Amino acid sequence: MDVDARKKRRKKILLIIIIVVVAVLAIFYFAFIRPAVKAAQEQANTPLATTVLQKTDLEQTVAATGTFEGAVSRSVVSTDSYKVTQIFVSEGEKVGEGQTLATLDTTDIDEDIAAVLQDIAKAQNEDAIARERAQGHLDKTVLDSLEGKADYDQVITAQRALDDANRKDSSEALRDQLKELEKQKDDCTITAPITGTVTAVNTEVGLPANGLGSGSTGSNAATSMFVVQDLSQLQVPASVAEYDAVLLSPGLTARITSDTFDGQSWTGTVKAISPVATDENNNFTVTVTLEGDALGLTSGMSAKIEIITESKKGIYAVPYDAVVEKEDGSKVVYALPEGSSPFGGMGGGQKAKSGFSISIGKSGDSSGTVSDDGRVEIPVTTGMETDYLVEISGEGLTDGLQILTDPLGLSVSGSSDMMGGMMIGGPVGGGGAPGGGGGVRVERSVNVG
Repeated sequence: MDVDARKKRRKKILLIIIIVVVAVLAIFYFAFIRPAVKAAQEQANTPLATTVLQKTDLEQTVAATGTFEGAVSRSVVSTDSYKVTQIFVSEGEKVGEGQTLATLDTTDIDEDIAAVLQDIAKAQNEDAIARERAQGHLDKTVLDSLEGKADYDQVITAQRALDDANRKDSSEALRDQLKELEKQKDDCTITAPITGTVTAVNTEVGLPANGLGSGSTGSNAATSMFVVQDLSQLQVPASVAEYDAVLLSPGLTARITSDTFDGQSWTGTVKAISPVATDENNNFTVTVTLEGDALGLTSGMSAKIEIITESKKGIYAVPYDAVVEKEDGSKVVYALPEGSSPFGGMGGGQKAKSGFSISIGKSGDSSGTVSDDGRVEIPVTTGMETDYLVEISGEGLTDGLQILTDPLGLSVSGSSDMMGGMMIGGPVGGGGAPGGGGGVRVERSVNVG
């Protein structure tokens, strides 16, 4: 009985061990192997990111926003405290140079002018009396000399007194004062400094012309009464960061748009860049003038500008990530072999070993070297760059190539020969730099059937 009991006990233990092992294997399968296989299958069915190579145009631009204003703008400012008596224009009205915009109260000036005129008349009358007296004294002295009652020296002295009287002009200073008053009165007629459009009227009848009446606050600087702009030519002053300002120079072409006119654009030219920063953030002001007809645009409308700092036409360009720099400093892009699709499936099952040179392109007029994972490696030289694209050139490039836009993302090899060549037209990876020819390390590799 003891022997049978021990046998039954051993069988029971063995059965438990088998059950535990099976359970562990099942857990391992469902927890690790099955998800990995499923992930690999899903990844194999995910299309690769590619772009069809075509000639294109590239532009490097500096963008900014601003507000349209007249290319010529003048503020009309008066330093006088005389009150405004009449305003002859309103905002939006066109005026000619010298046209009267407003008049000021000249009552005080008129009184001062009248008083000075009286003083001038009085001074001139006194000078005339003095001359008459000097002339009479000279005449008497000459007669006395003829009668021996006066000598030659007395005659000379009388003559000099007359000369002094004739030269005396007691009203000279008063006449200068009158000229100044007349100028002040002329300044009380406010005129347009240029031909243009009145874009701002900042005064009212009864207010001091300098805007510094009893109700004014703030700075003691006189405020502008009017703003007149020549709207026949518009410009846009805009703020740009210091790292953009160094790319700009007068004469560069700009595109100008406005939210007011959706879908329309205008051409502009950089007129000037401020020589020093214009705010606390070290931004600089760039002024762009509008070329041609403004077509309804006017001062005060919002504007968006794109200043073209560099441009090229008819070149190949790809996203930055499409270009791989190898350890030796050379640069390459990767293309799908002719007949491949982002999902794979060329159908012929031809195998190409890595390092082989093959022809690709619509007419086989491009060539490259097959990398370890079957992609076609094409040497390129980079050129102009924008925010998203980079210019490429090279003998192996032609229209229609399917260029991988993220070749360092994932490397996929054919299941029939993971260590050797792959089936051309089979699943081609959307990443992974080639394992040979430059030593770019492949981050990941999966085996798909």
